[in-house]
Amino acid sequence: MAAVLHDAAPGHHHVHELVDPERVASLVTEVLEILLEHHELDAPVSSSVIASRLPVDPALVDAAIVRLLDEDTAELVGDASEERLQLSVDGVERAVTAVRRHRLTERLLSDVIG
Repeated sequence: MAAVLHDAAPGHHHVHELVDPERVASLVTEVLEILLEHHELDAPVSSSVIASRLPVDPALVDAAIVRLLDEDTAELVGDASEERLQLSVDGVERAVTAVRRHRLTERLLSDVIG
């Protein structure tokens, strides 16, 4: 997996690959949903587990995770050899809102399309 969580400077992360920002933005909600599931289980999750659950290039998942870390929506826990991700306090609220909005959109599309 690409270098997700290398500190560029304190509080800033980067990935090495160039990725499409629009694709990353659309993936953030899916990553938030996975993080929320693990939050409800009180179980931080590795970036590789998140990537394995999404049918996209792992570099895109890394970029979405980096965005969430930079926005202080997610945070790293554990030591460097076994880093895990979890939602921050503010991230829980954002994740609940994003997941609710995503499910309402899916429901609307289902009702309209049939």
